[in-house]
Amino acid sequence: MELQDTITITLVKPIGEQGEILEITLTEPTLDQLDQLVANSSKFSQIKAMKSLIASISGVSVGDLGKMSVRDFKKCQRFFEGFLEEPQETSAN
Repeated sequence: MELQDTITITLVKPIGEQGEILEITLTEPTLDQLDQLVANSSKFSQIKAMKSLIASISGVSVGDLGKMSVRDFKKCQRFFEGFLEEPQETSAN
């Protein structure tokens, strides 16, 4: 299955100072961004490390992301995990 380069997630609950952020656009992370995720995961919680990655790619502040619903966070997390998982080998039998 081919991975998407970019995804726009319409938020279940708007975030931002006045609820002005209705969606988040994420793109394929760079190796440096993944390296930072791994480094942050060893220093902080996995949630904090993923929140930092989402912020760096989406341009939304970490503070605003703290108000994101868990369902929206999980959508972001699943998008990035697609780039971290080993591809499934197809059987040629």
